[in-house]
Amino acid sequence: MTERRPRWLLLAFWIVIGVLTVPVGGQDLPTAKPEDVGVSSAKVEELSRFMQSLVDDGKIAGGVTMMARHGKVVQLKAVGMADREEKKPMRTDAIFRIASMTKPITSLAIMMLWEQGKLGLDDAVSKYIPEFK
Repeated sequence: MTERRPRWLLLAFWIVIGVLTVPVGGQDLPTAKPEDVGVSSAKVEELSRFMQSLVDDGKIAGGVTMMARHGKVVQLKAVGMADREEKKPMRTDAIFRIASMTKPITSLAIMMLWEQGKLGLDDAVSKYIPEFK
């Protein structure tokens, strides 16, 4: 039986992927209509409604989403507030601080296991976590 992940977790994953793939140096990406690059306008709208619902339900103060395909942006939208106290609206060029130390600690642990010969860097994740098969 497969466990269903919360929708916000999947969305967060795609947001991070989007942030990591945005060109540096302030380069602007070309835009396109969703259908011109094989994306459903209905799904783009669903993403917008979902993000707005997170703000409306008080789960997040605000957020920025970007959907792109084939190097073309089909949606870039800010919702909610960047600062609730000062009533500053979220902007699409907002900078988010990521305070999690999970990645550096996990990376260090992986490298320690690799040094000890207990883990191969080319090993499939499913070798250690069968659920990823």
